[in-house]
Amino acid sequence: MAMVPDGAQYSDDGQWWWDGENWQPVSGAGDGGGGAPAGAASFDFDSNGLLVSAEESPVPSAGEKLKVSFSVCNMGTAAGSAHVTLYIDGSDTGINWDSPELQPGQCTAPSDGYLHDVPVQTEGRHTFEVKADPPGPYGGSATNEIDVGAPES
Repeated sequence: MAMVPDGAQYSDDGQWWWDGENWQPVSGAGDGGGGAPAGAASFDFDSNGLLVSAEESPVPSAGEKLKVSFSVCNMGTAAGSAHVTLYIDGSDTGINWDSPELQPGQCTAPSDGYLHDVPVQTEGRHTFEVKADPPGPYGGSATNEIDVGAPES
């Protein structure tokens, strides 16, 4: 287990510190005193949050396929997998992703970094949200509001 450097960012529950890439357990936190991990897995998104991009152009335009990017981290005290669901403007899109099993402090993203085939949107402001189940101490969600431009001609 690594030593926690001075000035490290701690999780709200004080059991984890951020090493710049992954959450690491604070010495003695969450080990339950035995050989097997105690507790349960829980998931939050890394500090990059949720990125929404167009599949084939530099900016999202009305009627264009989109993709989303995120990284989910196990903030719990036991190994487990996250079930992530994408919502747009409060509605479930039916797009889901299941992470591989992650140990506490580990993070991962979809295989090429994106969930593809996000439904096309109309011109205007839209709210995209991903929710992880089971949720972590930060609520297990990440949100991004984007402005979808006029259709490209």
